[in-house]
Amino acid sequence: SSGISRSESAATGIALITVDRSSQNMIAVAPGANLDWPGGEAHFSPSAGDIVVCQLEVPLGVVEGAFRSARATRATTLLNPAPWQPLPDALLALTDILVLNETELAGLSGKAHTDPADVFGLTETVRAVLARGPKSVVVTLGATGALVMAQDRRAHRLPGRQVRAID
Repeated sequence: SSGISRSESAATGIALITVDRSSQNMIAVAPGANLDWPGGEAHFSPSAGDIVVCQLEVPLGVVEGAFRSARATRATTLLNPAPWQPLPDALLALTDILVLNETELAGLSGKAHTDPADVFGLTETVRAVLARGPKSVVVTLGATGALVMAQDRRAHRLPGRQVRAID
């Protein structure tokens, strides 16, 4: 099987991304068939060494099932929690690498938006997220780069690059 199925009841899902003059993006999602999963499960068998990448444009149960399959075979799991929704600790415990932006970090941690220049505040927020289960967290910070932290709790700041954003 190809792992691809056709929905008879929903149109193809689509996401529209706009970029404003200050290079900030806004994404509008019409999930369509992305939410139409037969049996509510992902139908694939990852192998050791594979990387299973998921986001939240499909039902949360599908993501959890995919990550359980990955964990059973020692595949690596990477979660980008977009579009944002609250995440259960059970899913975070199955997540090897959590890649999220500042807004998603605020939603997951329950803390107000963190200033990317406030490295202490940002690392404390990421530590709170790590305590919920993922093995490592990467916070994308737009033009200021990214912050990476693993279970050892040491923060690594990666610089951003100046680019001209084009819509």
